[in-house]
Amino acid sequence: HGAMDRAVIATTINDVKKALGALAWGGLVADKMVFTQAEMDSAVGGLTAVGRFVAEGLINSDQVEHVERRERSHEFVHLSVQEWLAAAYLHQANELGNEAFIRQHVGNARLGMVWRCGCSMMGAEASAPLIRAQVERRLFQGAIESSQARQHDDNDIRNRK
Repeated sequence: HGAMDRAVIATTINDVKKALGALAWGGLVADKMVFTQAEMDSAVGGLTAVGRFVAEGLINSDQVEHVERRERSHEFVHLSVQEWLAAAYLHQANELGNEAFIRQHVGNARLGMVWRCGCSMMGAEASAPLIRAQVERRLFQGAIESSQARQHDDNDIRNRK
């Protein structure tokens, strides 16, 4: 009976991580920390009652006054919780082999803690492609900045002549 309870708990936690991970990731990418009732309903709508109860423990909810109506707003209890859940979402994308998704967001400075948490969740071997993509992106950006600086210097030299 105890093993079954542990399995149910593990499944519930994984379901909550997936549901809130997607919301957390989307929020961080859009630099969004506060979510509407509709966004929250969409995120947790597929969870069991127990899953929704667990999710509510990770979210603060407030009544917000709007001109026409009262609406609930939701935010993660702390930015680090949002970042950890986003890292779990990143880890899931990596496990599914979704390299295009990962590469699309490489270099986003807002996601720095997410990348670090995600890499630690994945372990050294699994995170190697992610780390390589980060390094390639930084090298590419560095090359562009260097080229732009040379172009600027060349223009300055031409203008002095």
